[in-house]
Amino acid sequence: MASHAADGSSAAQNHMNEIQSSVIKTMIFVSACYAISWLPAYIHAFAHYVLHPSHILFDRFYYGFSLLAYSYMCINPFIYATNLDPVRQVLGGLIPCRKCSVQAEANGARRMELAI
Repeated sequence: MASHAADGSSAAQNHMNEIQSSVIKTMIFVSACYAISWLPAYIHAFAHYVLHPSHILFDRFYYGFSLLAYSYMCINPFIYATNLDPVRQVLGGLIPCRKCSVQAEANGARRMELAI
């Protein structure tokens, strides 16, 4: 009986470690995406306002760097949706067609179990 409780606790601990690992990897990826998307805008602002405030070349890059920087806000939800299982499950439940197909698969699996 004691070994059974230890096995269950070990499995729960392994599951928690997997969740922590997934969250840490996701946060590192989110941070890297933030740095990659906003760094050019910060460098542009520094170069434009400090080094050459009247240079016309810097104004040409402004919109491109702004688009890259603000694209992070569009990418961020997709990062969470693809990397974290709880978020993926909630979003999957919100899709009506998938919900029906998942229920149909579950009912089909139950029928197969009953047939056996």
